[in-house]
Amino acid sequence: MRNQTTTVTATVTATATTTATHYLRCFLLLVCICCFVHNANSQYFKINIKDNVNSGKNYIEYHISQDSLAVNGVSDIENTDISFLKRVLKKKEKKRLLKFMNAYSLDSLKEYYFTDYVTYQNISVDNFPRQITIDITKNGKFSKSLITNSYAAVYAKLFEYLNRLLPDDRKIIYDKSKFEGQF
Repeated sequence: MRNQTTTVTATVTATATTTATHYLRCFLLLVCICCFVHNANSQYFKINIKDNVNSGKNYIEYHISQDSLAVNGVSDIENTDISFLKRVLKKKEKKRLLKFMNAYSLDSLKEYYFTDYVTYQNISVDNFPRQITIDITKNGKFSKSLITNSYAAVYAKLFEYLNRLLPDDRKIIYDKSKFEGQF
């Protein structure tokens, strides 16, 4: 009788262990699938903008990702680095920015947007052509553009959207009427 009880107990224990292992494996598989689906649906992008704001010495840099925003600059006073803004985007901002970036195509972007310097009779440190360098990485695709003394409508849309996230004193000023060349 004792051997039968031991056999039944061993069988029940083995069955419970096998069932627990099975449920654990199913749970881990479910977690892996959820992580894979989440990563497949998530979007990665990074935008870096360097704007010389018509100066030969100063510039402002904007760094935007799907979850954060930073604005830095270099001042002409002893070439000093300045951090103007660094913050995490709010959930609503992230969602809207992601929607905008999903619709923003990198395929239509050119490497150079250039208009000559005819409007500048005297180029100096204080009277310098506007140059904006833009690097965008989006889902493994990379685009780099240099805008010199020109208005590029595809980037005006980007700047207009990003300005919604920026305080008034750090907005990207990009006035179409200030440029001879327009793309």
